[in-house]
Amino acid sequence: MYCRHCGKELRGEPNYCRYCGWQLHSGEQDKNSYIYTIEQENRINEEGKKKQEDFIKLEKKKLRRETSLYTAFSIFVIFFFMLSIIIIQNNPSLVHQDKQEESTQAFVNEAQEVSDVEIAETSKQVSEEEQKLGSSKLLEGDNILISIFVDINGNEWTEEEKKYCKDSLEEAVTWIEKEGKAYNKQIHFLYDMDSQSDLLYSQSIDFVVDSDSEDTNQYTYYLYNKLWIQENIDKAYIIEKYGTNSIGYLFFLKDEGTSYTYSHYLEDKNINKEEMCTIFLEDSSSYGSYENPATYAHEILHLYGALDLYEGASPEDVNEYVTETYPYEIMLSTYNETLIPNEYGEVKMISPITAYMLNWVEEVEELTLFPEMQREDGACFSMEDFGGYYFDEVDPNRL
Repeated sequence: MYCRHCGKELRGEPNYCRYCGWQLHSGEQDKNSYIYTIEQENRINEEGKKKQEDFIKLEKKKLRRETSLYTAFSIFVIFFFMLSIIIIQNNPSLVHQDKQEESTQAFVNEAQEVSDVEIAETSKQVSEEEQKLGSSKLLEGDNILISIFVDINGNEWTEEEKKYCKDSLEEAVTWIEKEGKAYNKQIHFLYDMDSQSDLLYSQSIDFVVDSDSEDTNQYTYYLYNKLWIQENIDKAYIIEKYGTNSIGYLFFLKDEGTSYTYSHYLEDKNINKEEMCTIFLEDSSSYGSYENPATYAHEILHLYGALDLYEGASPEDVNEYVTETYPYEIMLSTYNETLIPNEYGEVKMISPITAYMLNWVEEVEELTLFPEMQREDGACFSMEDFGGYYFDEVDPNRL
């Protein structure tokens, strides 16, 4: 008999092969039966191996398909994420829309609180000067400028940006002081952008100040700032310390937009006395360029009675006359010429017309040409001015 496992011939009838330990098949058999069985097992093994290889190939194919789907999905997610970032960067209001609406409503409510308080203030007895002039008073002698750097939605100012504003303000007020001397006016601005100064403050808001669309919230922001000033600035202390009650407020916004100024009007009487400039870091009409020093000077002069003389803000005949006669007038344009003479000797100027508006002179020959420029009270804005009424969307008698 032979062992079916190893093929060795065995003597007797043992139950196990003494060579390999395989359990023996009893009965007579020849080597052919062993050979057949080995071939059969080899075939079975080959078939099993082939099935295993086919299975592995199938799994690999499945894995490749799943990997391709995962890769495609990942690419889609990344593309969608990048697209979202681009959309958000170009439309930051989308991210803060709900928050913006909530914040806007909050400062609308606060602004209404200011209006309610000032309804009572209108009945107070105040001096004639206080009724006619706002917080900035006349542009002569000592004049305080309080600077407020405004962060929007956590976007903080850098030291380089603050330095630009400081340098631009210094250039603007130095130029105004020099122009005043040409009209025999001694002017001295008191301002300080150094840290720890009582003339420098910071404000953080979580809404955007819109100055360029029909949905502007400029007036609401003005009312918001009136309340903010009451809560954060000790005006009585500052007036006593610096010896003057002439105070103008400069709100520097780290954003792009069109800078503007709110001034007191004769019709406001004892309300809306806080006169303030809102100066954007970047000029929205100059492709992201910083506001130039001439704009700073232009807006500051509004605090003291200067009217806009550019096209659209003044009568056409007045604008044409100023353009031809005083082309470098600061209230005509803040572009082209600068506050410092350029290579052609061109430099911004304060014309006799603006000097009259500032109450630096009592009469100018242009009044015979344009009687509508006549002012009953010097340096005082009025609804009768050709420049329009800054608070035209609000009835001043209700405030």
